[in-house]
Amino acid sequence: MEDRFYDSLEAERVLCTHFGESKVQASGCLKVEHLAGAAGALIQYLSATQRRKLEHISEIITYKTVSFLVLDSIARRNLEITKSLRDGSKQGSLLWVLDATKTAMGGRMLKTWLDQPLVELDEINRRLDAVEELNNSVMLREEMSNALNKIYDLERLAARAVYGSANGRDLSALLCSMEKLPQLHQILEDCSSPLLKDICSQFDQLEDLRELLKASISESPPYLSGMGA
Repeated sequence: MEDRFYDSLEAERVLCTHFGESKVQASGCLKVEHLAGAAGALIQYLSATQRRKLEHISEIITYKTVSFLVLDSIARRNLEITKSLRDGSKQGSLLWVLDATKTAMGGRMLKTWLDQPLVELDEINRRLDAVEELNNSVMLREEMSNALNKIYDLERLAARAVYGSANGRDLSALLCSMEKLPQLHQILEDCSSPLLKDICSQFDQLEDLRELLKASISESPPYLSGMGA
């Protein structure tokens, strides 16, 4: 991207047009040197390359690296956090040992957690309390695991739907996944740890979208969705 795309004033205009001024101001990105320019250039790059509205990118959040333990490339390599020293594959790494996630989204989140270890004690304890609750309750853990096991990659399915490239099977998988959300919410209602209670309070069961998909998708949808028809 040319230098002009990183101009702070131009970037602020682009970000406010896309996200709304209130969200941009609340994110704090305008207060950090070069941050707004990078974010603005990224939005313009995506607009130019995707050639469609970026409606699925609806939030802008600023985080500071001081919230995480910063590990250089040598430390990451020697600790074999996500890749093994032997051949650079996942097998043999810490991620490979720990990854018993049931969804693609969970797998990506676990990798992010390992790449960015927390350093704030309160946040560490919140996460550990949630882990402890699930670890101590076999029934709760199995119920949640069984529900998650039947959920497809919602993030990527939703992105395809927004792009207009989702086919009939994608939309059926999206609906199938959404039908598990009420069950997951009910399971979370029985949790007592602060982190899991917070997740429950923010949990959107997407009832309106679920009903829309039910009314719109046939029992045996074709491979092509005909979304452009």
